[in-house]
Amino acid sequence: MKTGQACIRSVVCIDQEASIREAARLMREHHVGDLVILGSGRGRSPAAGLTGRKDTGEACRC
Repeated sequence: MKTGQACIRSVVCIDQEASIREAARLMREHHVGDLVILGSGRGRSPAAGLTGRKDTGEACRC
């Protein structure tokens, strides 16, 4: 099996200015463990990073 066959194709994204609480809500709502963080402004990559349940779990018990 190749990685492309095992991956989830519907990516859930969040703006880099969103709160940790919002990130946790989106992960619960979409049943995903990670979110792609979108950058903003000129000269920035569209994807600024990733965040996951481990990142949000300690910061937000919601």
